Amino acid sequence: MRYQPLSKALIGKDSEVGSAHKFIIFFFLMLVSVFSHSATREEVMKLGFREQTKPMILSSSEVVQVEGLAKIWATETKAWILILNYRTDTLESAELRRKADLIWEQFKPIVEKMGVKYAGIHAKKFPISNPTNKTDFVGHNFVLKQITDGEWVFLDD
Repeated sequence: MRYQPLSKALIGKDSEVGSAHKFIIFFFLMLVSVFSHSATREEVMKLGFREQTKPMILSSSEVVQVEGLAKIWATETKAWILILNYRTDTLESAELRRKADLIWEQFKPIVEKMGVKYAGIHAKKFPISNPTNKTDFVGHNFVLKQITDGEWVFLDD
């Protein structure tokens, strides 16, 4: 038995058979796209919420609840940014900045391993102790930029 490449098997030897195969494949792809589910904005926004958190023990022995990491493309900087999202009980600026320094000690090696030049630390404060994906929150962002190998600065400091 002789095997032929997949492209030849799908397209066939003469143009009529090839056209029929192309039409069938095109029709199938269109059919799948018509019946596929398109998420609403609300459904997409829910993906950013994490019911499960992971505790991160800081060098001060404090514990912050990390929701997760997100890698996003920032249009303003035209660069990737790795963001750590965590929950906080306060939005007091000096306290958040102090915690950002402590979080950065553990987050920096991950950011550098990913090879990105920007990092973010996002603190979220929920109005209730057991939030759901419908609970609104208030937050504060810290953005860091790598200016030389190994040297990072907090922007807007």
